[in-house]
Amino acid sequence: MAAPAITAVADAIVTVLTSNGFTEAERRWLPYVKLTYLADRKTVVIPKLETLTEDGARSGQDREYTLGVVIQKHVPADLEAAVATLVANVETLIAACDVEGFLRDATPADATFLDGPEFPRGVLYDPEKLLDPRIFFSALTLRYEYLE
Repeated sequence: MAAPAITAVADAIVTVLTSNGFTEAERRWLPYVKLTYLADRKTVVIPKLETLTEDGARSGQDREYTLGVVIQKHVPADLEAAVATLVANVETLIAACDVEGFLRDATPADATFLDGPEFPRGVLYDPEKLLDPRIFFSALTLRYEYLE
């Protein structure tokens, strides 16, 4: 079976997210949207990098896919409850990503999960964006390896 394109992997992640309550999830090339569109939560899957390496031992090729998942929402001035809900959303997404066999039904059987979600600076969200313009912004990175 040929390795899937990175966009196919991103679309598979969107499918899994929509079935886990992130019904607004979509694949985009850039995560940024107009502030007026952030009245509702936005979840974006971004295909970032596809790396191809030769494996001399198996005379095959390995592909590594790096994808970003961004959750964004404009929060009200009284942001405590809103942020608590959004952090819970991020934790739900992390739990889905950490489940054994994540994407098993949506990707080829020999694609393996390399790493758990990674966060910039080790945080679930960017607190500075909450100040102005009051945007909840959480970004994580997923990496998958496909062995041919």
